[in-house]
Amino acid sequence: MTLCTLLPQGIPENFQSLTLPYLNLPNIIYYGYTSHEKLIGLCIAEINLLRHFISLKEFRIQNSTDGKAFMDSLKKEWKQQGFTFIDYQYLLEEPFTPDLESILKETQWEGPRLLRLSCYFEALRFRPAWFLKKYRFPENYYFSDWSSLNPEERHTLKRQVEIGVVPSSVDPFIDEESIDPLNTLLLRHHGKIIGWMITHRIDPETIKYSSLYVEREHHHKGIAILMLIESIKRQIAKAVPYALFEVNVVLTTHSWYKMVKNRLAPYSQKVTHIHEMWLTL
Repeated sequence: MTLCTLLPQGIPENFQSLTLPYLNLPNIIYYGYTSHEKLIGLCIAEINLLRHFISLKEFRIQNSTDGKAFMDSLKKEWKQQGFTFIDYQYLLEEPFTPDLESILKETQWEGPRLLRLSCYFEALRFRPAWFLKKYRFPENYYFSDWSSLNPEERHTLKRQVEIGVVPSSVDPFIDEESIDPLNTLLLRHHGKIIGWMITHRIDPETIKYSSLYVEREHHHKGIAILMLIESIKRQIAKAVPYALFEVNVVLTTHSWYKMVKNRLAPYSQKVTHIHEMWLTL
């Protein structure tokens, strides 16, 4: 069996669907694995020559028993080319994933670890008991719209992110141009911004709940769940049908991860997980 590099137009039809997301991207290499001149495996990789880094995009083999030999051949090729670190992020729910993880473990990859959790909802059908429950709103706290943010507050929040007071994973200004004013909320205490629920409109029918943040000294007030409820209610009131809650487990605050995992995932129509494994050569 032989390892080779391929041009995308030369890849057989049974592997073509894997190539479609990458056809117009730079720095993509297609590795083929052949037996008797027939392609039995395909690996798609994005290379970074300056950092000696490879990000695997796809790895498929027709017969999983040939997977170890294919990966061993790739590792030898990458080491000869001077690459030192390989990363692979993949969807847990893919049918091939159990075989994939077995092959990677067998060839000394580290992991897996959960990298991202995504929960998909039909917002108009979202009715868990905790959402319908009546809560007592703590005194001196209130919500305001994103449009209430003034220049001085904007400067203060940006500075808090810059110096690390606010984690970069919940930076409220990420993708600011697509922030949805419908249900993005600022949490205020005696007028001061001490948290937020940031949402983004990713298409006309879908709102992404991107980050929830409350300053640590206010955690015990239970205000985070009230902010999430208010944001969802505003979406329902305007009949926007779909919602996505997505968490980068490595970078996000623990409170937002717990909120999604415990309060949202059990009631979603679909849950997906991105796993990550990595290899040091």
